[in-house]
Amino acid sequence: MALPELTRYFDCKGAVIRTVIIDPLDFKFVDNLRPPCSECSRPLILTRIEPEAPGFDLRVYYCAHCEANETIIAAI
Repeated sequence: MALPELTRYFDCKGAVIRTVIIDPLDFKFVDNLRPPCSECSRPLILTRIEPEAPGFDLRVYYCAHCEANETIIAAI
């Protein structure tokens, strides 16, 4: 049985940043290439990839429509 994704919210200089931790067993790169925005459901644009813990990347996405930012920790 797969674990559900974990969602965390951070307040960074007045902006709320949403972080999603995806279960590595459910992760499929092609399916998550452009995830939908949690606010307007339009495709997000990948703006940055940083190394996180071993085996994981921190991916920062931007929504050009509603100007939201989302951070996702994904298995590599």
